[in-house]
Amino acid sequence: MRDEIARTVNLYGPLPSLAGIDPERLVARMQSDKKTLQGEIHFVLVEDIGKVSVAAGIDPPLVLAAARAALQ
Repeated sequence: MRDEIARTVNLYGPLPSLAGIDPERLVARMQSDKKTLQGEIHFVLVEDIGKVSVAAGIDPPLVLAAARAALQ
């Protein structure tokens, strides 16, 4: 499923560069996103085409570590 979603996204053209994105600033912006409730970041996760789940209660240092790893 992941590969199918990636192929579909890639049909729109190349993704923008992540160079220069600061992980700390990214997480700070995520905390003001519409999916953030009472200061807690909620993640909408794709399980299948047309099916998602919402994950909450993720430890903030883990969110920052994931952002750092993704932006390397």
